[in-house]
Amino acid sequence: MMKTSMHAAEVMRHECVSRFPNFQKEIDDNLRKWKTVEANTLRKTEIHWAAMVRKKPDLSDTLAYAEVAVKRNLETVSGMPGQASAQVVSQYCRQHFANLASGIWRARTPRAYQYMDRLP
Repeated sequence: MMKTSMHAAEVMRHECVSRFPNFQKEIDDNLRKWKTVEANTLRKTEIHWAAMVRKKPDLSDTLAYAEVAVKRNLETVSGMPGQASAQVVSQYCRQHFANLASGIWRARTPRAYQYMDRLP
């Protein structure tokens, strides 16, 4: 889950910044904050992910699925009729990264974070 979240954040960043370059600084600042605050968890995730993929290489397919899911979600949100679509998509993008930076995912998925925190 953590590796998928990390990959999805990078894909989302690329997709959102390409659509809304004026929000790049805000998005990058929030992404950087998340990466800084959760540096230990993300470092552990990379280490354990690499070990898992060595044992079961097809796990790496999960990242491709996450990428497709991110892009489909953005397409769905973009499919709203009229000019409201761009506003909704920009808010969706901005909120995603604001949520990462806020640390809300620790509250929403506490077991995942507790598991990662316990790992060496």
